[in-house]
Amino acid sequence: MTTSPQSNVTRPLTLKQGTTEVSILVPSDVWVAAEQLREEFLISVNATSVAEEVAASDDQAPEMDLVARFLKFATDKSEQ
Repeated sequence: MTTSPQSNVTRPLTLKQGTTEVSILVPSDVWVAAEQLREEFLISVNATSVAEEVAASDDQAPEMDLVARFLKFATDKSEQ
């Protein structure tokens, strides 16, 4: 089975809330959809409340919290 070189190419999708920033590698062929999903996520979330929650929590890994919120959002969107 041969794969095209394009199928192995990934692009970083960056999520940023407050001072927390994380990049997720996304295959190029679905990157546009992932970028749209990220924009919907950022619009749907009140940046101030998320930043306050992350700052107020004792969580040692705010990056994981941000990724978890994004993945939950993506899962909820896929179930609609």
